[in-house]
Amino acid sequence: MFYFLPIVLAITASRKFKLSEFRGLAIGLALVYPTMVSLTGGEIIGSVDLGFFGTFQWYATFFGIPNV
Repeated sequence: MFYFLPIVLAITASRKFKLSEFRGLAIGLALVYPTMVSLTGGEIIGSVDLGFFGTFQWYATFFGIPNV
């Protein structure tokens, strides 16, 4: 259920911001596209704890390009 949450969130946000719902749907679908999800599957090389806002992590690759 939570895997598809960005799609629902993008559609409701597009209504709020008076954007085309189809554009919001496209943005939400791009966020759950398997290739985009697998980009964050690399080795974690650092992280910052932001407290209430969660943890920000960066990986050894960025869009398939090595960072190290």
